[in-house]
Amino acid sequence: MAVGEEVKLSISGAALAALLHRCGAAAGDCDGLASGRAPPPPSAGPHPLRLR
Repeated sequence: MAVGEEVKLSISGAALAALLHRCGAAAGDCDGLASGRAPPPPSAGPHPLRLR
């Protein structure tokens, strides 16, 4: 995906409600989630569920 390329996302009402509920209950903030301006999460190394 190129920088500045428009991306559209569709989710169900139930998924949106669950996402908003999790943001409301989060210990941190969810700034930028709805506007699409949230920075990518920091790299935490290999996925903890991946088997080596």
